[in-house]
Amino acid sequence: MRDINKTFTVWWKTDDTLNFKAFPIVKGEPDHSAFNDAIGFADVIRKTTVLDVRIECRKRNDRDGWDIEQVWPN
Repeated sequence: MRDINKTFTVWWKTDDTLNFKAFPIVKGEPDHSAFNDAIGFADVIRKTTVLDVRIECRKRNDRDGWDIEQVWPN
């Protein structure tokens, strides 16, 4: 079953500003599509701006709120 409550978030820091861009899983698309988009975006940021880039997976958990796990780089 698809998990539409999952989001991949790319985080990077420029100067003193923490930036992020979210790639949610979209209903009707393959689950790995959002992850591939996040990796592609992170690679561009890494090549052009900063080396310290990470991707987190955030999954909605009704009991505790959000489960957060760093998935790239690992």
